[in-house]
Amino acid sequence: MAGAPGRRGHCDWVAWLAPRAAAVIAIGTCATWGGIPAARGNVTGAMGLDAFLGKDFRSRTGLPIVNVPGCAPNGDAFVELLSYVLLHLGGLVPLDLDELNRPRWLYTTSTPLRPARVPNQSWAEGVESAECSVPVRGWINHIGGCALVGGACNGCTRPDFPDRTLPVIAPQTARTVAGAGGDNQARRLHPV
Repeated sequence: MAGAPGRRGHCDWVAWLAPRAAAVIAIGTCATWGGIPAARGNVTGAMGLDAFLGKDFRSRTGLPIVNVPGCAPNGDAFVELLSYVLLHLGGLVPLDLDELNRPRWLYTTSTPLRPARVPNQSWAEGVESAECSVPVRGWINHIGGCALVGGACNGCTRPDFPDRTLPVIAPQTARTVAGAGGDNQARRLHPV
């Protein structure tokens, strides 16, 4: 591959390959918008493809980055999306993306946001729901998914996750528990 980055890092490869690709698909919240690794205060420089390639990025065929957020996104839906993109590239179907460049048919189910282990309260002011296919489809073959296994939706398919939709990971007043771990010293417990 003439002009390829050689023994450089993955960022160099992404920057070189993406404009040459027929389609660029970001699978998962970390790939789309950075997810937890790119949360406020991150010192790693982690970011999603949107930030790395730019909001105006277009593939060789003129497509924007196709975002499939979720932690984890539905596996069956991802395979379905790959088929859909190939059909689109073959001129057989239009590419139907929403305003966040997500496949519209995968992100129409609205799920109420509330974190697990926190009483039903106004914990994320102004955030009411997230659009996600996992509550309907599960992760694979209608199995799994936060809401399907007793958890609660924390908004992982939104671009403002986790900074706005998951304040339960922000530093809070620690509690202490005597005797944790088999000894008598108090240990700090951080909310998850």
